[in-house]
Amino acid sequence: MPTSIRASGPKPSHFCALHNTAMNTAIIDDRDALIRYDGNWSETGGADEFNSTMTWSAVQGASASFIFVGTSVTVFGTVAASDSPQASMTFLVDGIIGGTFTPPSNTTSTIHHEALWVSPALNDGSHTLVITQTAAQTQGEIFLDYIMYDTTSSSVRSYFIDDRDPRIIYTPAWRKFGSDVDFQHTSQGSTSAGDSFRLEFEGEDILAVFAIGKSISFYGGINNGSAGQVLNASMAIDGGTSTYFVPGPQPEADTNNNLIFYSGELSEGNHTLVVTSENDFTVWVDYFVVTPNPTATGESSIPATTSNAITAHSPSKPRALVGILVGLTIGAIILIGLSMTVALVIQRRRKFSRRSKFQHPRCSSSCTSSFVPSNTKHSQITPYVHTRSAPFVMSSGSEIHVPLPVGILLGDKQLRELAIPAEVAWNSKVGESG
Repeated sequence: MPTSIRASGPKPSHFCALHNTAMNTAIIDDRDALIRYDGNWSETGGADEFNSTMTWSAVQGASASFIFVGTSVTVFGTVAASDSPQASMTFLVDGIIGGTFTPPSNTTSTIHHEALWVSPALNDGSHTLVITQTAAQTQGEIFLDYIMYDTTSSSVRSYFIDDRDPRIIYTPAWRKFGSDVDFQHTSQGSTSAGDSFRLEFEGEDILAVFAIGKSISFYGGINNGSAGQVLNASMAIDGGTSTYFVPGPQPEADTNNNLIFYSGELSEGNHTLVVTSENDFTVWVDYFVVTPNPTATGESSIPATTSNAITAHSPSKPRALVGILVGLTIGAIILIGLSMTVALVIQRRRKFSRRSKFQHPRCSSSCTSSFVPSNTKHSQITPYVHTRSAPFVMSSGSEIHVPLPVGILLGDKQLRELAIPAEVAWNSKVGESG
């Protein structure tokens, strides 16, 4: 696990908490469709890279372009070990601001999550980044991994939160570490059960990351141990039932960039992820990825969950479907009422001369009084009343049952109003972790 701290990477300004009007850090994977590649590029990847993917070119002049809205941009990549590197890349924003990256000489090991280029401050607005392979080597030396940019826009793929986000407050027992394989080359680890940290907000949760979004993913390292000798962490969304993460056997003694928890799709709004160390084995915290609200276009940068990761699901409320069902229900009721009104008028014309007494369908044969609206007569009919003890529930794969009014009251020269539900409520079950 990490043993040293490396100072390279973007400035701390890239680490911002998520609020609608604050400057956030968006992250884009090298395979994202928003990046346009021109020329000959190849795809590869490794477990330590973001989404386990990388893109590289062995052809001079190959380029990649990316349009973003923000105030700065940083390109991250993986650099292969080389005694005398031959490759280089240039970076240009809006055709004016640029820079060049050349791998260092005499490197003995691969460098991960390297900030290939960090732009200066930009005007808040739309910008175009162009990356060009100005010199290349057939085996590949510079591999694009991901792009980060500071933005106030909510129309982004995903937001990134590093373990060193200045708004996160750790209890004194947490230890700071850092290594080449950690994102931003930093990580933090617990030392005993009950160790905690939180991002400041209104609340008293043990370990909290607060975000406005549709889902949140938590990534960290895992120390491989024998049975009973591994970390145990509990996680909960919005104060719900906790789920527990106990990793299975790992391919190596230490593994990094593990997806430990994925919330699944959440309803729109504010959410809180609470994580607690349940034993004395280290819980490693590297970074979090948050998907914003549905106004963001395109696919999220969050990868599919792994076999180890804990996943919680909280289906969003289908408000549009509720409106359709209620509209259809009311329309059907009105149509039935009009039909019965026409039938009543025809019947009364036929019986007009006899002045027969109206007998309500609920009356027995001994009921002879004509219908007169009153409290006692109303008590014979039980209208639909929504209560939280008997909610309208929809879960995955369930049928839709729309509650209808109990009945229609028809009286002498009067059509009673229908009992129409004043509210249709949805309750969604939080799926158990798999």
